[in-house]
Amino acid sequence: MILSSSGLNIYPEDIEKVINGFPEVKDSVVIGLDSGKKLVGVILPNGKARDKDLLKKVNSKLNQSQYLNSIIVWKERDFPRTSTKKIKRRDVESGLVFKNADREASEDSLFSLISEVCDISGRKIKENYLLRDIGLDSLKRIELSVKIEEKFDVNFNEDEITDKTKVSDLRNLIKQNKEVKEESGINFFNKKGFVPLRMFLQWVNFVLSNVIYKVDIKGKENLNGLDGQFIIIANHSSMLDTLTILRVLPLRYRINLYVAAAKDFFYRPGSKYGRILGIFGRVVYNSFAFSRDKEIQQSLKDFGRIINSGGSVLIFPEGTRSITGKLSKFKPGIGLLAWNMDVQIVPIKMKGLYDILPKGRSLPSRGRVEVVIGKPIKFSKTQSFQDITDILYKKIEEM
Repeated sequence: MILSSSGLNIYPEDIEKVINGFPEVKDSVVIGLDSGKKLVGVILPNGKARDKDLLKKVNSKLNQSQYLNSIIVWKERDFPRTSTKKIKRRDVESGLVFKNADREASEDSLFSLISEVCDISGRKIKENYLLRDIGLDSLKRIELSVKIEEKFDVNFNEDEITDKTKVSDLRNLIKQNKEVKEESGINFFNKKGFVPLRMFLQWVNFVLSNVIYKVDIKGKENLNGLDGQFIIIANHSSMLDTLTILRVLPLRYRINLYVAAAKDFFYRPGSKYGRILGIFGRVVYNSFAFSRDKEIQQSLKDFGRIINSGGSVLIFPEGTRSITGKLSKFKPGIGLLAWNMDVQIVPIKMKGLYDILPKGRSLPSRGRVEVVIGKPIKFSKTQSFQDITDILYKKIEEM
């Protein structure tokens, strides 16, 4: 088993079966390099096999989480094997000679990362170049931030990169960020032992909130047959949003549902109010601390940990409550999460909660809410983060 950088368990045998199904492949072995950050397929070819063409064909038959970074042709007649003809994976890994024919290598680690993300030669990057001028858009900025956190072991804030940031500025930002030990947003209060208490407390909240506002549901049939794990996305206009979604979900889905809660709001370090609010959220709603602008890699790992344990996640892609009640622009990170987690996305739109308890008001008013549940969506790994983000935004907007 290979533990990927997003926290998902990858079984190389499953990928090898796909690779071996192609006539140009005699045998193969899949290896996780750089602690699982890169999945590489090593093949024994039947005749001539073009690495690039085969990579595209193989990836088209794999799940997103199994996506191969590259395919390498083994130069010897056979793989090193045991007496029972099993491939010695460690020996294959140690014997590999890596090359990168697509982009020129650069000895500078930062240049290499920028080259990889922006898909340009490392030799074309200069210290005084603006990052935007070499192709770094908003989504590539997220991808670069993730890779910076991985490579340099720092807690890096993607928002520190602006349209005026030069390569030299980025280098200084990395130096200024202290090395920190990232902490998971999941803790003791998210354990399974709290499920009976959590379900009871949720029921109490349902009864109390029903006195204040009624809920009409549309599209509940779209939840039928929803197998395995999933991610729920919804518009965010009120502090009652999470409670309302839980009210309409069947018990079998609520038991294993985690709620992504803003780390800088509900789990503020040194804040007594934040600490109490955070514990309440974990015990009642099974919330976990999710960073909106930093520790991107740790957030991916937490999502992967939840999915691997059989859980599902509720997240609000807008990142914060709308101040107008209208749908705000989605954070591009939702596309990154959807691509990495390889699960169905369930869109939900709530109407009327903004009038009952908008941002800035403490006490709710009476009213009626409509909850619309859309059909689950699953994305192809061939789609970009931005495409996924745009599709999800349009889906919620049109519901």
